[in-house]
Amino acid sequence: DGWSMIWFTLDQLFLAIYSIEFILRGVFFYQMRVKSDYRIIGGFLPKLLTTMYWPLQLEIFCAFPRWIKDTKTLLWLDLLVIIVAVVDNFIFRSVAFLDNWAEILRLMGLFRLMRLVRLLHL
Repeated sequence: DGWSMIWFTLDQLFLAIYSIEFILRGVFFYQMRVKSDYRIIGGFLPKLLTTMYWPLQLEIFCAFPRWIKDTKTLLWLDLLVIIVAVVDNFIFRSVAFLDNWAEILRLMGLFRLMRLVRLLHL
């Protein structure tokens, strides 16, 4: 029905925004910790975005495990939320018509609530 489509669209929009924010934080982490550059543009974007090229993107990706291990930021929780949201939105929705998946889908609702709590915690 119409409300389901609205909810699905909002859920996809939230996932996209949350994922983009996660990636920008990764770029900013690399810029601050590896390059020791604290400059920003537009008040919140890392300056490194203006000079992004593929070898630098690879370097940032390789620094990702170090970024996740940083216990002060709880980024592993953000990554878990994104992974659960992707699994919920793209895999479980495609098999939602199966009766065996009803319990798992209810659990995914709990993960959506966890995502909302994490957002409100920031």
